[in-house]
Amino acid sequence: GGSGKQKSISMENAEVFACEDFVSEFDAYSTISLNGAHYIPTYIMQNPHYQQRMSELFYENDIARPILAYLFQPKHSLLDRALKQRAELVGIPSADFRKNVPQKDRKHFITYHMRSEFPISPAETKAYRDCARDTTPKHKVNDAAVYVAADSMEFVKRFSNDLSVENGAISQPNFLSTTTFVKGGKKGGLELAFLDLLTASMGDAIFVSAFSSFSRTVILYSQTSSIYLVTDYVMPEQDPHFKVEKLSSPHCYRFYSKEPCAWHGHLKSCSQRLKETSCYTPNMQVQYC
Repeated sequence: GGSGKQKSISMENAEVFACEDFVSEFDAYSTISLNGAHYIPTYIMQNPHYQQRMSELFYENDIARPILAYLFQPKHSLLDRALKQRAELVGIPSADFRKNVPQKDRKHFITYHMRSEFPISPAETKAYRDCARDTTPKHKVNDAAVYVAADSMEFVKRFSNDLSVENGAISQPNFLSTTTFVKGGKKGGLELAFLDLLTASMGDAIFVSAFSSFSRTVILYSQTSSIYLVTDYVMPEQDPHFKVEKLSSPHCYRFYSKEPCAWHGHLKSCSQRLKETSCYTPNMQVQYC
């Protein structure tokens, strides 16, 4: 519209995104501002005004992954650097770094993405190690390579060393990471950060930390379905915003879906929020949230 009127909407407002017709409701405003840092496509996918169109655009609720791939397409040179790092670690000849070499002909590739400002206790480090061991094919436990992505080299080195301590660990990690850390906001720093995320996303099994949008980015770029959350916080047993499968290894969970869920704190899931909207029907359910 051209009225000059402005409208501010909280991204926590499930009623707006799940029920309203945006065209008719917002046409009178020249500016719409969204307040918050929340993932709203989960609600828009259920909106009766847009459900059909969303299902045509996005197959089986797979929304975030194609959007990310479109908005952040890695340069070929950067993707090649990530592939070369992976090839070096898993034992693929340098000339074949772009080839999809079967796992039987190379090392099993275990990657971690860590949110390093959160303190990692010895018990949690052990949980990461045990989760990797218990989910690695038996014949590959002693034939694995490990890559750790984080924003602190000190953290990366300490965590990598701790992973190889004690019995039952994955064999000594073949550790490789960038040794130069550049502050974000500079082109070099952004490229190195992107390189780290791309390399981590190439794991046969990926282990991520809680409350990390960068971990979520690694998940969305990944090709594997073997994606695990490791945490000794109360979450996710007491956090309903997404569903995970609890594994036998302590503090080890497997994601049901790569697609993020709308999150508004620890009290209610987006499926519960949908039930409180004026347009709710029993069909408005998100199985993985």
